[in-house]
Amino acid sequence: MHSLKSISSNSLFILIEKAFKILTYFLVGIVVAREVGPEIFGKYSALLSLTVIFTAIASSGLNSLLAKEYIVNEDKQKVTSSATFIRGASSIVCAIVLFVFIHFYFDYRLAIAVTSIFVVIMSLTQIIDLYFESILQSSTVGKYKIISYIIGATGKLVVAIYFPNVFLLFLAHFVELSISFILAILISNKKIKVYQFKNLDLNYTRELFFKSFPLLLSSIASILYLKIDQVFIISMMDAKSTGEYAAAVRLCEGLFILSAIILPSVFPNLIAKKNVSEEAFYVYLKKLIILFLVTGVCLTLITSTLSEQIINFLYGESYYNSVLILSIYSLSIPIIYVGDLFSRWLVITDNTKLSIYRHLLGLTVNIVLNLLWIPLYGLKGAAVASVVAFVSSIVIFSIISFKARAFYQFLRV
Repeated sequence: MHSLKSISSNSLFILIEKAFKILTYFLVGIVVAREVGPEIFGKYSALLSLTVIFTAIASSGLNSLLAKEYIVNEDKQKVTSSATFIRGASSIVCAIVLFVFIHFYFDYRLAIAVTSIFVVIMSLTQIIDLYFESILQSSTVGKYKIISYIIGATGKLVVAIYFPNVFLLFLAHFVELSISFILAILISNKKIKVYQFKNLDLNYTRELFFKSFPLLLSSIASILYLKIDQVFIISMMDAKSTGEYAAAVRLCEGLFILSAIILPSVFPNLIAKKNVSEEAFYVYLKKLIILFLVTGVCLTLITSTLSEQIINFLYGESYYNSVLILSIYSLSIPIIYVGDLFSRWLVITDNTKLSIYRHLLGLTVNIVLNLLWIPLYGLKGAAVASVVAFVSSIVIFSIISFKARAFYQFLRV
């Protein structure tokens, strides 16, 4: 049993590391976009979206499961060996498919396609991250990750300012992941070995894979419906349009961080209220929903009203087409905030399987509307499609699903 102090310290380091990552990526993204221009930034953003999608598929749904497995299973090396076997096999398959996709379909140069293979494989670091989180030593994870973020950010800024080039930007991203991977292996070597398979239990490996499969579907669906729009834009329009779209989306994603910071702090209180009584739980949930809605609506109004000034100040006149996209996409801010609360409610009420269906609904809506509206309305169509997809997966799904409809019990208190 871990002490309250160690739990609090571990949670703090997780929060610091994630906040540092989001803030660093957000600020560096703005500078990179401004310096390299919409076309190079569009190619780079589409490339990152593709690698994020295939990395999510390569994870095989293990990320949500491994922390628990490390806690309940005494043989940590067996868990690590099985997880590495699954992740390694899926990463190799996904990396090969990604290589073909990037090089032959999107016509990126061979060096970029080859680098993408290693970017997916570097995601094996997540196994080590989850091990340290499970033993409440996230300070270890935080330290080597923050070092890699700083080096990666420095590399991207140098490239953007002095050598604006898609391959060099992507290479800087790969270097960041490589440093994190190498440091993780060196630090964890005395405790667990991701490259050692002598403890591999094939029966346990099979069991772990089938346990993680439903989570894999949810993870793929959620990542796809967040990132698929940029893939559609670069394939149906051009790199410049992708850059203009990605610039606006990044600003909104930067505002999503508020719920990501607040929710980890209030989540334990939500669980505590649920253990006290249903009424106390929904009274507290109602207060949070009102707070998140008001905050989200205020941010939407400010962002939409000042979209032209924001884009010109941060990116410059070359991103003029991003102004309308920012105005439209900012409508998703309050929806995302409520959606984050809805996701926590699903966990607390043991309805996590519903997350698969809601993400699949959002993904389906996003794909269909992108295919219909991008040819007709261009970037505006893609932005509206994303907002409608968010509404579908959060609001509409919670109404049409009988189990999810219980979320609205807060209206009765």
